[in-house]
Amino acid sequence: MKRHFLMAAILAGIAIVVLTGLFVGGGEGPQDTTEGDTVTIEAGMDYGDCANASVVIVPEGRVDVIKEYAKQLVDDGKLLYIQDVAWSKEALGEALSIPLAHSSIHNPMPHVATAIYQAGGRYVYSYVYVQVGPTVSGNSDSAPFAATPEQIERIQALVSPEAGLASARILWTEASWAPSLLDGAEGRPAEADALDADLVKMYDTRGVHLGDGAALQYVYERGQGLVNGQRMELFDVVTRFKVLPRAGNALQIYQGRLRCDLEGQRLLDFAILSPDAGEASVLQLGGGKLPGGTWWEYVPDGQTVITNGAPSSGYADYCATPREPWHSDAWELQPGIRVAASGEAEQRGAFSKLTIPVLGIFGQVGSYDIEVGGWF
Repeated sequence: MKRHFLMAAILAGIAIVVLTGLFVGGGEGPQDTTEGDTVTIEAGMDYGDCANASVVIVPEGRVDVIKEYAKQLVDDGKLLYIQDVAWSKEALGEALSIPLAHSSIHNPMPHVATAIYQAGGRYVYSYVYVQVGPTVSGNSDSAPFAATPEQIERIQALVSPEAGLASARILWTEASWAPSLLDGAEGRPAEADALDADLVKMYDTRGVHLGDGAALQYVYERGQGLVNGQRMELFDVVTRFKVLPRAGNALQIYQGRLRCDLEGQRLLDFAILSPDAGEASVLQLGGGKLPGGTWWEYVPDGQTVITNGAPSSGYADYCATPREPWHSDAWELQPGIRVAASGEAEQRGAFSKLTIPVLGIFGQVGSYDIEVGGWF
Protein backbone atom coordinates (compact mmCIF):
# COMPACT_ATOMS: atom_id res chain seq x y z
CA MET A 1 0.00 0.00 0.00
CA LYS A 2 1.24 3.43 -0.92
CA ARG A 3 0.22 6.13 1.51
CA HIS A 4 1.34 9.69 1.98
CA PHE A 5 0.01 12.63 3.95
CA LEU A 6 -3.61 13.69 3.73
CA MET A 7 -4.54 17.01 2.15
CA ALA A 8 -5.61 18.18 5.59
CA ALA A 9 -2.01 18.05 6.70
CA ILE A 10 -1.17 20.70 4.16
CA LEU A 11 -4.05 22.93 5.15
CA ALA A 12 -3.07 22.67 8.81
CA GLY A 13 0.41 23.92 8.00
CA ILE A 14 -0.78 27.00 6.16
CA ALA A 15 -0.86 30.24 8.09
CA ILE A 16 -4.43 31.28 8.83
CA VAL A 17 -5.38 34.07 6.51
CA VAL A 18 -8.61 35.68 5.43
CA LEU A 19 -9.17 35.48 1.68
CA THR A 20 -12.08 36.84 -0.29
CA GLY A 21 -11.45 34.03 -2.78
CA LEU A 22 -9.09 31.22 -3.63
CA PHE A 23 -6.45 33.54 -5.10
CA VAL A 24 -4.34 36.39 -3.81
CA GLY A 25 -5.93 39.27 -5.68
CA GLY A 26 -4.45 42.05 -7.76
CA GLY A 27 -5.66 44.80 -10.05
CA GLU A 28 -7.86 44.46 -13.10
CA GLY A 29 -6.07 42.84 -16.03
CA PRO A 30 -6.62 43.15 -19.78
CA GLN A 31 -9.84 41.77 -21.22
CA ASP A 32 -9.86 38.42 -23.03
CA THR A 33 -9.61 38.74 -26.79
CA THR A 34 -10.24 36.39 -29.69
CA GLU A 35 -8.67 36.06 -33.10
CA GLY A 36 -10.29 37.18 -36.35
CA ASP A 37 -10.85 33.66 -37.68
CA THR A 38 -14.46 33.18 -36.61
CA VAL A 39 -17.82 33.15 -38.33
CA THR A 40 -21.20 33.45 -36.62
CA ILE A 41 -24.06 31.34 -37.94
CA GLU A 42 -27.08 33.19 -39.26
CA ALA A 43 -30.31 31.92 -40.80
CA GLY A 44 -29.82 30.43 -44.26
CA MET A 45 -26.05 29.94 -44.05
CA ASP A 46 -24.46 26.79 -45.49
CA TYR A 47 -21.08 25.08 -45.27
CA GLY A 48 -19.51 27.35 -47.86
CA ASP A 49 -20.10 30.36 -45.62
CA CYS A 50 -17.93 28.72 -42.94
CA ALA A 51 -15.24 27.12 -45.08
CA ASN A 52 -12.51 29.70 -44.37
CA ALA A 53 -13.11 29.99 -40.61
CA SER A 54 -11.44 27.90 -37.92
CA VAL A 55 -14.10 28.72 -35.29
CA VAL A 56 -17.85 28.59 -35.95
CA ILE A 57 -20.06 30.33 -33.38
CA VAL A 58 -23.63 29.03 -33.12
CA PRO A 59 -25.89 31.53 -31.29
CA GLU A 60 -29.04 30.64 -29.39
CA GLY A 61 -31.73 29.22 -31.67
CA ARG A 62 -29.35 28.46 -34.58
CA VAL A 63 -28.45 24.80 -33.94
CA ASP A 64 -30.97 23.66 -36.56
CA VAL A 65 -29.18 25.77 -39.21
CA ILE A 66 -25.99 23.67 -39.04
CA LYS A 67 -27.52 20.20 -38.61
CA GLU A 68 -26.73 19.10 -42.15
CA TYR A 69 -23.07 20.13 -42.15
CA ALA A 70 -21.98 20.32 -38.48
CA LYS A 71 -20.06 17.04 -38.64
CA GLN A 72 -18.21 18.18 -41.76
CA LEU A 73 -17.15 21.34 -39.95
CA VAL A 74 -15.65 19.35 -37.08
CA ASP A 75 -14.11 16.77 -39.43
CA ASP A 76 -12.34 19.64 -41.16
CA GLY A 77 -10.67 20.60 -37.89
CA LYS A 78 -12.91 23.50 -36.89
CA LEU A 79 -14.13 24.38 -33.41
CA LEU A 80 -17.91 24.56 -32.97
CA TYR A 81 -18.83 26.99 -30.20
CA ILE A 82 -22.51 26.54 -29.36
CA GLN A 83 -24.02 29.28 -27.20
CA ASP A 84 -27.48 27.69 -26.94
CA VAL A 85 -27.35 26.21 -23.42
CA ALA A 86 -30.71 24.50 -23.80
CA TRP A 87 -28.85 21.69 -25.58
CA SER A 88 -26.95 19.09 -23.53
CA LYS A 89 -23.95 17.21 -24.92
CA GLU A 90 -26.13 14.16 -25.48
CA ALA A 91 -28.85 16.11 -27.28
CA LEU A 92 -26.29 17.85 -29.50
CA GLY A 93 -24.67 14.53 -30.38
CA GLU A 94 -27.98 13.17 -31.58
CA ALA A 95 -29.10 16.33 -33.39
CA LEU A 96 -25.81 17.01 -35.19
CA SER A 97 -24.88 13.37 -35.94
CA ILE A 98 -21.45 13.89 -34.38
CA PRO A 99 -20.61 10.70 -32.44
CA LEU A 100 -20.56 11.00 -28.66
CA ALA A 101 -18.25 8.22 -27.53
CA HIS A 102 -19.74 7.66 -24.08
CA SER A 103 -21.97 9.11 -21.38
CA SER A 104 -20.37 12.01 -19.53
CA ILE A 105 -20.67 13.14 -15.95
CA HIS A 106 -22.35 16.52 -15.41
CA ASN A 107 -21.41 19.11 -12.80
CA PRO A 108 -24.04 20.80 -10.60
CA MET A 109 -23.65 24.22 -12.18
CA PRO A 110 -24.73 26.01 -15.36
CA HIS A 111 -22.64 26.24 -18.50
CA VAL A 112 -22.38 29.18 -20.86
CA ALA A 113 -21.49 27.20 -24.00
CA THR A 114 -20.61 23.79 -25.45
CA ALA A 115 -17.49 23.34 -27.57
CA ILE A 116 -17.27 20.47 -30.09
CA TYR A 117 -13.97 19.64 -31.78
CA GLN A 118 -11.55 16.85 -32.63
CA ALA A 119 -8.47 15.91 -30.61
CA GLY A 120 -6.34 12.83 -31.15
CA GLY A 121 -8.72 11.65 -33.85
CA ARG A 122 -11.68 11.67 -31.45
CA TYR A 123 -14.72 13.90 -31.15
CA VAL A 124 -14.76 15.88 -27.91
CA TYR A 125 -17.70 17.66 -26.30
CA SER A 126 -16.68 20.23 -23.68
CA TYR A 127 -18.74 22.49 -21.43
CA VAL A 128 -17.59 25.94 -20.39
CA TYR A 129 -19.07 25.94 -16.88
CA VAL A 130 -19.55 28.98 -14.66
CA GLN A 131 -19.32 28.85 -10.84
CA VAL A 132 -20.21 31.97 -8.88
CA GLY A 133 -18.91 31.82 -5.31
CA PRO A 134 -17.40 28.79 -3.55
CA THR A 135 -19.62 25.82 -2.75
CA VAL A 136 -19.66 23.88 0.51
CA SER A 137 -20.72 20.64 -1.17
CA GLY A 138 -22.12 19.37 -4.43
CA ASN A 139 -22.15 16.08 -6.32
CA SER A 140 -21.74 15.48 -10.03
CA ASP A 141 -24.44 13.49 -11.80
CA SER A 142 -25.16 11.52 -14.95
CA ALA A 143 -28.04 13.88 -15.76
CA PRO A 144 -27.46 17.39 -17.16
CA PHE A 145 -27.83 20.26 -14.70
CA ALA A 146 -31.15 22.07 -15.16
CA ALA A 147 -30.30 25.76 -14.94
CA THR A 148 -33.08 28.23 -14.18
CA PRO A 149 -33.70 31.19 -16.50
CA GLU A 150 -32.36 33.45 -13.75
CA GLN A 151 -29.11 31.46 -13.52
CA ILE A 152 -28.64 31.54 -17.28
CA GLU A 153 -29.28 35.26 -17.41
CA ARG A 154 -26.76 35.90 -14.64
CA ILE A 155 -23.91 33.90 -16.13
CA GLN A 156 -24.49 35.38 -19.58
CA ALA A 157 -24.17 38.82 -18.00
CA LEU A 158 -20.93 37.78 -16.25
CA VAL A 159 -19.22 35.97 -19.13
CA SER A 160 -18.80 37.93 -22.33
CA PRO A 161 -18.96 35.99 -25.62
CA GLU A 162 -15.26 36.76 -26.10
CA ALA A 163 -14.31 35.41 -22.66
CA GLY A 164 -16.33 32.22 -23.14
CA LEU A 165 -14.81 31.60 -26.55
CA ALA A 166 -11.30 32.22 -25.17
CA SER A 167 -11.91 29.44 -22.62
CA ALA A 168 -13.16 27.08 -25.34
CA ARG A 169 -9.98 27.77 -27.30
CA ILE A 170 -7.94 26.76 -24.25
CA LEU A 171 -9.71 23.39 -24.11
CA TRP A 172 -9.35 22.93 -27.87
CA THR A 173 -5.60 23.46 -27.62
CA GLU A 174 -5.01 21.53 -24.38
CA ALA A 175 -7.00 18.48 -25.49
CA SER A 176 -4.63 17.93 -28.41
CA TRP A 177 -1.68 17.56 -26.02
CA ALA A 178 -2.42 14.00 -24.96
CA PRO A 179 0.13 12.45 -22.62
CA SER A 180 2.45 10.16 -24.55
CA LEU A 181 2.22 6.88 -22.65
CA LEU A 182 4.90 4.38 -23.64
CA ASP A 183 3.96 0.72 -23.59
CA GLY A 184 6.57 -1.33 -21.74
CA ALA A 185 6.22 -4.31 -24.04
CA GLU A 186 6.40 -2.45 -27.35
CA GLY A 187 8.12 0.80 -26.41
CA ARG A 188 5.85 3.00 -28.52
CA PRO A 189 3.39 5.80 -27.70
CA ALA A 190 -0.21 4.79 -27.11
CA GLU A 191 -3.19 6.83 -28.28
CA ALA A 192 -6.02 7.62 -25.89
CA ASP A 193 -9.19 5.57 -26.34
CA ALA A 194 -11.42 8.10 -24.58
CA LEU A 195 -11.13 11.79 -23.74
CA ASP A 196 -13.19 14.05 -21.49
CA ALA A 197 -12.41 17.76 -21.12
CA ASP A 198 -14.35 20.55 -19.40
CA LEU A 199 -13.52 23.96 -17.95
CA VAL A 200 -15.00 26.10 -15.18
CA LYS A 201 -14.84 29.89 -15.11
CA MET A 202 -14.61 30.93 -11.46
CA TYR A 203 -16.19 34.11 -10.06
CA ASP A 204 -16.49 35.42 -6.53
CA THR A 205 -19.88 36.39 -5.10
CA ARG A 206 -19.41 39.96 -6.34
CA GLY A 207 -19.05 38.75 -9.91
CA VAL A 208 -15.28 39.28 -10.16
CA HIS A 209 -13.53 36.75 -12.41
CA LEU A 210 -10.86 34.85 -10.46
CA GLY A 211 -9.60 32.49 -13.14
CA ASP A 212 -10.32 29.25 -15.00
CA GLY A 213 -9.87 25.62 -13.99
CA ALA A 214 -9.70 22.79 -16.52
CA ALA A 215 -9.60 19.01 -16.27
CA LEU A 216 -8.73 16.77 -19.22
CA GLN A 217 -8.99 13.01 -18.67
CA TYR A 218 -7.44 10.48 -21.08
CA VAL A 219 -8.32 6.77 -20.90
CA TYR A 220 -6.06 4.10 -22.42
CA GLU A 221 -7.42 0.57 -22.80
CA ARG A 222 -4.92 -2.14 -21.82
CA GLY A 223 -6.78 -5.35 -22.69
CA GLN A 224 -7.49 -8.10 -20.18
CA GLY A 225 -5.50 -9.39 -17.24
CA LEU A 226 -5.84 -11.69 -14.24
CA VAL A 227 -6.52 -9.88 -10.96
CA ASN A 228 -6.66 -12.22 -7.94
CA GLY A 229 -7.59 -15.05 -10.26
CA GLN A 230 -10.37 -13.09 -12.02
CA ARG A 231 -10.08 -12.00 -15.63
CA MET A 232 -10.77 -8.27 -15.81
CA GLU A 233 -10.51 -5.39 -18.29
CA LEU A 234 -7.52 -3.12 -17.60
CA PHE A 235 -7.21 0.57 -18.42
CA ASP A 236 -4.96 3.46 -17.52
CA VAL A 237 -6.29 6.94 -16.74
CA VAL A 238 -4.07 10.01 -16.99
CA THR A 239 -5.52 13.44 -16.22
CA ARG A 240 -4.20 16.95 -16.68
CA PHE A 241 -5.51 19.38 -14.05
CA LYS A 242 -4.80 22.98 -14.98
CA VAL A 243 -5.54 26.25 -13.14
CA LEU A 244 -5.21 29.60 -14.93
CA PRO A 245 -5.54 32.57 -12.55
CA ARG A 246 -6.85 35.79 -14.01
CA ALA A 247 -4.30 38.51 -14.65
CA GLY A 248 -3.24 39.96 -11.29
CA ASN A 249 -4.17 36.85 -9.26
CA ALA A 250 -1.95 34.07 -7.88
CA LEU A 251 -2.97 30.50 -7.06
CA GLN A 252 -2.34 29.31 -3.49
CA ILE A 253 -3.32 25.60 -3.42
CA TYR A 254 -5.26 23.06 -5.49
CA GLN A 255 -6.01 19.33 -5.61
CA GLY A 256 -6.72 16.70 -8.25
CA ARG A 257 -8.54 13.44 -7.47
CA LEU A 258 -8.68 10.39 -9.75
CA ARG A 259 -11.35 7.86 -8.77
CA CYS A 260 -12.64 4.51 -10.03
CA ASP A 261 -15.11 3.55 -7.32
CA LEU A 262 -17.91 2.00 -9.36
CA GLU A 263 -19.10 -1.49 -8.48
CA GLY A 264 -16.86 -4.14 -10.00
CA GLN A 265 -13.83 -1.86 -10.33
CA ARG A 266 -10.49 -1.99 -8.54
CA LEU A 267 -7.71 0.53 -8.25
CA LEU A 268 -4.54 -1.44 -9.00
CA ASP A 269 -1.90 1.26 -9.06
CA PHE A 270 -1.44 5.02 -8.96
CA ALA A 271 1.45 7.27 -9.86
CA ILE A 272 3.28 9.11 -7.09
CA LEU A 273 4.20 12.61 -8.19
CA SER A 274 7.51 14.05 -7.14
CA PRO A 275 6.95 15.76 -3.76
CA ASP A 276 9.36 18.60 -4.48
CA ALA A 277 9.72 21.13 -7.27
CA GLY A 278 12.52 20.11 -9.57
CA GLU A 279 13.51 18.17 -12.64
CA ALA A 280 11.25 16.05 -14.84
CA SER A 281 10.44 12.63 -13.39
CA VAL A 282 9.16 9.43 -14.97
CA LEU A 283 5.75 8.26 -13.75
CA GLN A 284 4.95 4.55 -13.90
CA LEU A 285 1.85 2.37 -13.79
CA GLY A 286 1.49 -1.39 -13.71
CA GLY A 287 5.16 -2.33 -13.64
CA GLY A 288 6.86 0.67 -15.16
CA LYS A 289 9.18 -0.44 -17.94
CA LEU A 290 8.33 -4.14 -17.58
CA PRO A 291 5.94 -5.82 -20.06
CA GLY A 292 2.40 -4.62 -19.43
CA GLY A 293 3.48 -1.38 -17.79
CA THR A 294 3.37 2.18 -19.03
CA TRP A 295 5.24 5.36 -18.19
CA TRP A 296 5.29 9.07 -19.07
CA GLU A 297 7.19 12.18 -18.04
CA TYR A 298 5.98 14.88 -15.67
CA VAL A 299 7.62 18.15 -14.57
CA PRO A 300 6.55 19.55 -11.14
CA ASP A 301 7.52 23.04 -12.31
CA GLY A 302 8.00 24.91 -9.05
CA GLN A 303 5.32 23.33 -6.87
CA THR A 304 5.26 20.97 -3.90
CA VAL A 305 2.98 17.96 -4.42
CA ILE A 306 1.69 15.45 -1.87
CA THR A 307 0.18 12.14 -3.07
CA ASN A 308 -2.35 10.24 -0.97
CA GLY A 309 -4.08 7.03 -1.96
CA ALA A 310 -4.51 3.31 -1.43
CA PRO A 311 -5.95 0.58 -3.67
CA SER A 312 -8.75 -0.08 -1.18
CA SER A 313 -9.96 3.52 -1.34
CA GLY A 314 -10.73 3.56 -5.06
CA TYR A 315 -9.12 6.96 -5.53
CA ALA A 316 -5.84 8.86 -5.39
CA ASP A 317 -5.44 12.52 -4.35
CA TYR A 318 -2.75 14.94 -5.48
CA CYS A 319 -2.48 18.20 -3.56
CA ALA A 320 -0.16 20.94 -4.85
CA THR A 321 1.09 24.25 -3.48
CA PRO A 322 3.11 26.52 -5.79
CA ARG A 323 6.45 27.38 -4.21
CA GLU A 324 6.32 30.97 -5.45
CA PRO A 325 2.77 31.76 -6.64
CA TRP A 326 3.52 34.53 -9.10
CA HIS A 327 0.56 36.53 -10.37
CA SER A 328 -1.14 35.05 -13.45
CA ASP A 329 1.05 31.94 -13.56
CA ALA A 330 -0.77 28.81 -14.75
CA TRP A 331 -0.21 25.57 -12.82
CA GLU A 332 -0.89 21.94 -13.65
CA LEU A 333 -0.71 18.37 -12.40
CA GLN A 334 -0.69 15.25 -14.58
CA PRO A 335 -1.14 12.09 -12.46
CA GLY A 336 -2.48 8.67 -13.46
CA ILE A 337 -4.04 5.45 -12.19
CA ARG A 338 -4.41 1.86 -13.42
CA VAL A 339 -7.86 0.31 -13.03
CA ALA A 340 -9.36 -3.16 -13.41
CA ALA A 341 -13.06 -3.58 -14.19
CA SER A 342 -15.34 -6.60 -14.39
CA GLY A 343 -18.43 -4.77 -15.62
CA GLU A 344 -19.81 -4.75 -19.13
CA ALA A 345 -19.50 -1.82 -21.54
CA GLU A 346 -21.20 1.35 -20.24
CA GLN A 347 -20.83 -0.01 -16.69
CA ARG A 348 -17.16 0.90 -16.41
CA GLY A 349 -16.09 4.42 -15.62
CA ALA A 350 -13.37 6.79 -14.50
CA PHE A 351 -13.65 10.28 -13.06
CA SER A 352 -11.24 13.13 -12.30
CA LYS A 353 -12.01 16.11 -10.07
CA LEU A 354 -10.20 19.42 -9.70
CA THR A 355 -10.74 21.20 -6.37
CA ILE A 356 -9.50 24.66 -5.41
CA PRO A 357 -10.22 25.28 -1.72
CA VAL A 358 -11.18 28.68 -0.35
CA LEU A 359 -9.67 29.42 3.06
CA GLY A 360 -11.06 31.58 5.85
CA ILE A 361 -10.21 32.24 9.48
CA PHE A 362 -11.45 28.81 10.60
CA GLY A 363 -10.11 26.80 7.70
CA GLN A 364 -11.76 25.78 4.44
CA VAL A 365 -15.06 27.54 3.80
CA GLY A 366 -15.85 26.11 0.39
CA SER A 367 -14.25 25.36 -2.93
CA TYR A 368 -14.37 25.74 -6.68
CA ASP A 369 -14.69 22.33 -8.36
CA ILE A 370 -15.00 20.63 -11.70
CA GLU A 371 -15.24 16.88 -12.39
CA VAL A 372 -14.83 15.16 -15.74
CA GLY A 373 -15.16 11.57 -16.88
CA GLY A 374 -17.89 9.16 -17.80
CA TRP A 375 -19.10 5.63 -18.34
CA PHE A 376 -17.74 3.50 -21.17
